[in-house]
Amino acid sequence: MSEYYEINGIKIKKSNSYLDKGDRKVIHTTIRSDMYKKINKIATKHKKPMSKCLDVIMLTFENHPEIMREFVNNLKKY
Repeated sequence: MSEYYEINGIKIKKSNSYLDKGDRKVIHTTIRSDMYKKINKIATKHKKPMSKCLDVIMLTFENHPEIMREFVNNLKKY
């Protein structure tokens, strides 16, 4: 299996934990400007797409139920 895949002539390195976790879905939503800037800053600093940052956030929730519970409690208050 190749380490890279190609889109429009551009080679992109595969990352098993990111690309092989099921289908990618397009979502249409809004986000607060300050939160967008924070995620964008992290993505830019680490040279990763913002979608990967969001995936990692959700994987963190999945792997740490206590963080998920805290998130749900905060969501109820927000």
